[in-house]
Amino acid sequence: MPKSSEIKKRITITDVAEAAGVTKSTVSLALAGKGNFSPKTRSAIKRAARRLNYEPNPHAQRLSVGHFDKTIALLAMALDLSVGTRKLQLMQSLLVAAGFEAPLYASGYGAHTTEHEKLALIKSICRGRPRAIVFRVHKVPSAASPIFEAYQKEGGTVVCYDDPVDFAADKVLFDREENTYQAAKHLLELGHRDIALAASTGPRGPRLNGFLRALAEFDVEPHDEWLLGKNIIDDAGFLSGIYEEGGARQAMEFLKLRRRPTAICLLDDYTAVGFAAELERSGLRVPEDVSVVGHDDLPIARYGHLPLTTVTHPVEEIAHSVVDLLTSRLNGYDGPPREIVIRGKLVVRQSAVPLGAASKEKVKTPALAGV
Repeated sequence: MPKSSEIKKRITITDVAEAAGVTKSTVSLALAGKGNFSPKTRSAIKRAARRLNYEPNPHAQRLSVGHFDKTIALLAMALDLSVGTRKLQLMQSLLVAAGFEAPLYASGYGAHTTEHEKLALIKSICRGRPRAIVFRVHKVPSAASPIFEAYQKEGGTVVCYDDPVDFAADKVLFDREENTYQAAKHLLELGHRDIALAASTGPRGPRLNGFLRALAEFDVEPHDEWLLGKNIIDDAGFLSGIYEEGGARQAMEFLKLRRRPTAICLLDDYTAVGFAAELERSGLRVPEDVSVVGHDDLPIARYGHLPLTTVTHPVEEIAHSVVDLLTSRLNGYDGPPREIVIRGKLVVRQSAVPLGAASKEKVKTPALAGV
């Protein structure tokens, strides 16, 4: 019987990981042909395995990477009753049809979700090691970036959408600035110069940039008092009015203005409907007294009491683009991060008319009736 010192030590995945300077899970994934690693990392792992004569245990390898195979985590920093959830539903449907499991994770809605809660959710999902994470960017804590980077180094794949991120990942960006620019430009081309901007959480960021860009092209000075919706968040940090309720609150702000604009850009079709309804209850009409342009082109914009002029939010194009980037990564694409920018299109309906057109029509109507 050989002495214990003569028994050859069995080489394990731990030995290969130490020799290559990576983690055990990285070795397991790379040798299984999975994960999103650079050619340099894969080569270092293979050289270390050959040098040590490492032979993977197929059963153990399946156990270590099997839960990467079918699970794509859909992570949203906020849910809504609008286009955000529609994107998630469509992506989930596309991924399930492709044979994946696509559970949805979310941190709630908007302002009352703390950074700590968001980070806890991100860490929990990354620890579960799904094969990939599809991540909707919305007020992401800066501390999330190293968490996602570590997850990717372990072999996971991340695809982001909606807004930019400060770590390397494939992303599909929705150009909100361009959408608001198109809405404001349309009103300016109709002859309006007194134009308001309203949003359920305040008209800031890219939306405001697009609005101001359009005004500048027509040499129109912005008015701070015509930027509505800045007081929708209450003292406790909760949204006190969104969707139709938010539109009604913005209408009340509008009605209190000493000098009222002749047109307004509302950055959600639900709020546009609430805004128009509240104005009507106060004796004003859309578009006769105020022209309105909405945002998203939801069914309510097409089939509501007053068909809304709006700018589309291309939900299907965004969802398909995200899934295409993701599946190409999972099928072996190992190149640099890619970026797709998607923009909406103006849809002209009945809620916005040329300046003065409605009042001229009101003058003509009695004469026509008497003919």
